[in-house]
Amino acid sequence: MALANSILSSPGTSMRNIDRIFEDAQLKGILQLNSRKLKEFPKVSCKYDLSDLLKADLSKNRLNELPEEICDCVLLEDLDCYNNVIRSIPDAVIQLQSLAYLDLSRNQLTVIPIALCHLPLQVFNLRNNRLVSIPEEISAMKCLRDLDVSCNEITIIPPQLGCVASLQRLNLKRNLLLEIPIELCHLRLLLLDVSANRISAIPTQLRFMTSLHDLILDHNPMTFPPAVLCKRGRIHVFKFLEIQAIKEDKRGIVLETEFQKFRSPSILSDSRLTNGFAPGSCCRKSYTFDSGYSTSDGDCRSQESQDLNAGFKKHSVESPRWETTGNLSIRSQNTNTLFNYIPTNGEDETPDALSVQTFKEYKEALKKKREALNIYKKTEENGSVELSPKLQVSKTKSAVACKQNLRRNEIPSVEEGSRGIGSPLVNLVCG
Repeated sequence: MALANSILSSPGTSMRNIDRIFEDAQLKGILQLNSRKLKEFPKVSCKYDLSDLLKADLSKNRLNELPEEICDCVLLEDLDCYNNVIRSIPDAVIQLQSLAYLDLSRNQLTVIPIALCHLPLQVFNLRNNRLVSIPEEISAMKCLRDLDVSCNEITIIPPQLGCVASLQRLNLKRNLLLEIPIELCHLRLLLLDVSANRISAIPTQLRFMTSLHDLILDHNPMTFPPAVLCKRGRIHVFKFLEIQAIKEDKRGIVLETEFQKFRSPSILSDSRLTNGFAPGSCCRKSYTFDSGYSTSDGDCRSQESQDLNAGFKKHSVESPRWETTGNLSIRSQNTNTLFNYIPTNGEDETPDALSVQTFKEYKEALKKKREALNIYKKTEENGSVELSPKLQVSKTKSAVACKQNLRRNEIPSVEEGSRGIGSPLVNLVCG
């Protein structure tokens, strides 16, 4: 067994294996150089055409920088370089404009090269490096969906990260963060991991991130919300943030309550706005209920009352009946308002005493009605008492009816007529 291992580890054997790897890469488009303990990229690569290379795996080696030979593979889409000792990235990496997946985890990077921010990366893994910051140019990564910068020494997240609208997964675990920028709340994340940091409070705007499925806040000195509540999950955290936002915005909540009261008026206020008319009525007025008297000297009615009365008369001529809709028609059955007046064809346009507009006219009409019902009426000249006109008319009609009945009962005979003797009833009448 030891002999076999020594044979495989001999320089000749390793070179033959590497040649075979590059031959397969030239044919299949996949380069597998992982776990080779390579300190530099093999020189034999220049013998092969790697222009069609799509995937390269250089993980678990001892490379201290990204090989420039890889940067010449312009069609490369997937690059694995994790678990090396890479400290620098050449500027030629900007040529990889087809690169969508880049794994640089478990290396020795202290900064993120700006050139990487101009690549169309969708997955960018920088876990377990020595990063102290994230460049502001990261906002240029319009295709980025998954960013992992966990297990670094980052102290500040740039607000420009909130401009990466395509970002769905953000892992900030095991850093030195003190706060979460409010700009991150505009993202539509599915996962946000900020565990094992120095965060004591999170912004209340985080509750607007409704797309969030996983929110991990463990191992932080949390006071807002409390650490016990953070362990219960995202729903409890969002409820806490909602309650705190309401407390912080008390003045706005009061105004909102008042606005809601204004938007849902009572039946009386609604009738005041519509004045009891149907929406399509020609007599619709924008006035409220009026007593009929102005505040100026005299008993003359106000202009609003006159205009309202004119509208009623105009409508009574055009249409034979008024119709009210809504709650006001129900209320008008129990209230003595001018809206109870429903003139029909053939009636006088003057309303009854109980349906007049003003209190003064109501009193005058009621007085006239009582005088008309009075049987006895005094004359102004001699003070004698005479019957009312209605009673005189009724007496005249009764006398005429009595005479007609007497004539019908009268049956004179021919003989008595010749003798000149009539019936007692006729004689009584003649006498």
